[in-house]
Amino acid sequence: MNYCRLFLLSLILSANATFANAFAADRSPELSYSGYGTAPELKMAIYSIWIAQFGLVGCGFEQWSWIETPTYITGVPETSPICGGSHGYNYYYITKVCATGYVADKS
Repeated sequence: MNYCRLFLLSLILSANATFANAFAADRSPELSYSGYGTAPELKMAIYSIWIAQFGLVGCGFEQWSWIETPTYITGVPETSPICGGSHGYNYYYITKVCATGYVADKS
């Protein structure tokens, strides 16, 4: 299984020596949707970028076709006079990442 591990280091100082006690808290990796937290956030970002780039009015979010697999999300606007002609797919990947402060456990 994949785990992320948080390493905490506590130092205990004594008159004779310094002791290091390291322990780890395990946590499952989280999904990252190309840097976004959820699939709907990524889809809205894809749509917003497309509108900003092409500036088409009248081709709303609801007129898009989405393909979502366990590893990527892609979407294209419908091929219609309002949304324009043939559009290519861009793939936005879904990956597992460790939360801030955690590192991948290689065991």
